[in-house]
Amino acid sequence: MGATSIDEPSPDLIRQTLASLRQATAAVDEIRDRELPDDSAASIVEAFERAADVAVSTERKIRTTLAGLNEMTAGLPPVPS
Repeated sequence: MGATSIDEPSPDLIRQTLASLRQATAAVDEIRDRELPDDSAASIVEAFERAADVAVSTERKIRTTLAGLNEMTAGLPPVPS
């Protein structure tokens, strides 16, 4: 294993990003597992939906970052024929 070039992400950065993705995915899973009572107030439902939107958005951003780091290291995936 050679030294990391300026253009390649460090292994620590990749590990940290992967750990962040796992945490974000756990947050999304936790929200999905919650069930609001049918008679929940509208404000509670709105807050729940906002939290879910933020969690999904965060997970998506981190996933995109990790994909970019992977492509910087391994190159673009082959185009399917």
